[in-house]
Amino acid sequence: MDFYDWSKLQEELQEVAFGVNPRDIEDPEQRAEFIRWNALAAVDEIMEMLNETGWKPWSKRRFVNTDAVCEEGVDVMHFLMNIFLAAGVSPGQISETYRKKVQTNIRRQKEGY
Repeated sequence: MDFYDWSKLQEELQEVAFGVNPRDIEDPEQRAEFIRWNALAAVDEIMEMLNETGWKPWSKRRFVNTDAVCEEGVDVMHFLMNIFLAAGVSPGQISETYRKKVQTNIRRQKEGY
């Protein structure tokens, strides 16, 4: 499944669950508010994902709850996709920007960034 498929599934979810497609939010204030609460929700889901790992340096417990990390990560993706949709970012733009950023990061690491 690629970003195009994810985008369509996310639009369908938003329409069925909430009666709104993020792409259709025209009012700038409503769009900004939608993006803001999705960003906060994504941060919260990232924290939930982190809690499924033994990351605390003061603790001797080391673990990764793979299934829970995956589930929380998918929740993060839902909220990020909502942000992309509301901002008018296309699936193709996501893919192209991701590819370019990977190449930039590889170059930076090779150059001692």
